[in-house]
Parts: sequence; C-alpha cells; structure tokens
Amino acid sequence: MSIALDRHDYPHISYSYSTGPSDYTKYARWDGTEWSLDVVDNSGYFYGPGILALDNSDNPHLAYHNIVNGGLNYTKWNGSAWISVNVDTKKVLYISISLTLDSQDYPHISYMHMKNMDNWDFRYAVWNGMAWTIETVESEGRVGAYTSIALDSNDAPHIAYTDDTNHFLKYATKAELQPPPILTYHPDTLDFGTLPSGVTQSLTFEVWNSGEGTLIYSFTENTPWITSVSPSTGSSTGEHDVVTVTIDTTGLSEGQHFSNISIASNGGNGNIALSVYVLAPRSLNLNIDPDTLNLKSMGRWITAYLTTEGATPDEVDAPSLLLNDIVKPDWWDVQGNTTLMVKFSRPAVQAIVNVGDSVDIKVTGNWTDGTTFEAYDIIRVIDPGG
Repeated sequence: MSIALDRHDYPHISYSYSTGPSDYTKYARWDGTEWSLDVVDNSGYFYGPGILALDNSDNPHLAYHNIVNGGLNYTKWNGSAWISVNVDTKKVLYISISLTLDSQDYPHISYMHMKNMDNWDFRYAVWNGMAWTIETVESEGRVGAYTSIALDSNDAPHIAYTDDTNHFLKYATKAELQPPPILTYHPDTLDFGTLPSGVTQSLTFEVWNSGEGTLIYSFTENTPWITSVSPSTGSSTGEHDVVTVTIDTTGLSEGQHFSNISIASNGGNGNIALSVYVLAPRSLNLNIDPDTLNLKSMGRWITAYLTTEGATPDEVDAPSLLLNDIVKPDWWDVQGNTTLMVKFSRPAVQAIVNVGDSVDIKVTGNWTDGTTFEAYDIIRVIDPGG
C-alpha cells in the first residue's frame, strides 16, 4: 500500500486486491466529498500494490511489479485514462521499488533485479520525455533491497538502499556535490544487529579518515571474539577504507557485547565500539498446509509456515528458500514475531511429490548472515483419480 496527499491535502492510495484467481492493482482517491475507486491493472498476479506519486496536476503515477509480463511496470493517469508501460523485463521485487517525479513530472525509479540468490542488480530508470534510460547502480552481491529515491533542486537522483551481503546502508547519487561516506573516523558505535552463537562472521564497514596521518587498525587481547581486522594499516587524510572485522561467537552467551577496535594515527587516537548482539542457537519448525495434498486439486498455493526459535522471521533470507530442493517461493509475509508464511506454487509442488501416507517435505534456505538451515514436515498425498 502507498499513499500521497494532493494540494488540497486529500489522500490518494494505491493498493492490491485479490479475488483468488486474479490480483488487481487499484487506486482510491478522496475528492472532499466521496471516495472514487479505479482498477489500474488487472492483467495478472502482482507483487505489491504499487508505489504512488502525484504530479503537479495531482494525477497519480505508479510503479509496480507484474508477474505475468515480468519486471517493472509504470503507469499514470493522463486525465482520462491509465497509460501503462513495461519499463524493464527483468524480475524485480516489490519491496525494492521507489518512485519519484521531477520538476517536469518525469518519473525516476530505483529498483532491484534478482539475478540469482546471491547477486542482485540495483538499477535506476528515468523517463526523459522521449525514452526510458536504465542504468545499473551496483551489481555485486545482494544489493538494492528497501530502496528510497529523492531528487534535489537540479532533478539529480539521491538513492538510499541496503547491501545485505555486507549489512550496509548505502547511498548513491549523480549530483555534482556528494557527501562523504555515512560512517566516519570519529568515535562511533556500529550496530551489526544479531549473530548466532557458535559462528564465525565477517563484518564490513567504511571509515573516513578526517584526521591527520595514516590510520592503523588494531584490537586488544581482551576481546577474544575478534579474530582479525583488515587492513591493519589504512587510509591517509581525506581518504576512506573498507574495514573487515572477523568475529567468532563461539562460547559467547546470549546478550549484548561491545568490542573496541582501536583506530590510531599520528594526528590522534580514536575508537569504534562494535556492538554485537549474540543470540541462542536458532532453529525453525515447518508446518505445511494442507497436511493432506490432493494431486487433483486446482488450488493456487501450498503454504509453509516457518516458526522461528531463537530468531525472528526477518532473519530468514526468504528469496533463498527451496521446497524439496526444487520449488522456489512465489511470495512470503511475516506473521507476528515468530512466523514466516511462505507461498509455493501448488502445481509445482504436486509435480514433484509421490502418493503416500507419510511424504517428507523439506524446506531449505539461508539466514540473512549466510548460514544455512533445513526444516521438515510430513504430509499425506492422495490421488483420487489414480
């Protein structure tokens, strides 16, 4: 769902609606007296309701992902009808689309295309009045999820996005004047979230040398969970480094731990406090619905409920999931604090299982830190026509 307010402060809302066999992207508008509802697109199944922006005439523009024609769709209301175009045919995810309009009401869109589980293309598309231009902002690793785009007074894009591989918040711009990296040499606390007990994890961050001389990175002997810091000698004044710290959480108990990494230069000393939250060993319980699968069923999905223990559903890397090592998820949603609901194509699942009273179903995948897991359930499979 996405909302925008017009010049009268009246709300405009884009949202999705499902009837079972079909999904719709819809648009609602309040004119001060009543609500009006429009079907923007009903050509297939959608990931998400669309990202909404209003132009200078308060006409709506939407960017969204359509599974049927693939990739990134853009549509706008021209005053009398919806005009739609498929901007990019590459597969995108609805959680990684952001839309804004420039001073000429031309759309600028940042979005992520998933090449495979470990490599994503983070892209930027803009309409110049005659054609679409698509650029790749970054293409190495798991980059581009949860993006947000804004334009400056010169219509230059400024984009924030995540780097899931290195656990970074990233910033990209085409503006002439660019700010330094977000993290600086000044004493700071870097919060890397949660790590499970008993794993070795490399954490990476940027350090900007705003002091004098060359930086030297080290750690004290009383922080045994830090096994290495690289590089040991860093940047000169006005430059920045990508620093990697390797942490071994073996033997650490559940709770919050701070580790001091010393950053020294001939112009002064400083410290970065590395905040690591260690969790108890994590696990997943799998529950498949339905527990009796009819091979003649014409249903749309098989639902897997993954209940986490010692972790949260957000720590499950949902795009990496596979059912019986073959079927990828169609979509997923977090339910409460412990459950991830995942939808798998019923026809795809029915094609790989055999009839039986005790059929093993396995779901494998990764946690967001890269470690793997397996979860199992047993269902009954029947074939009334067999």
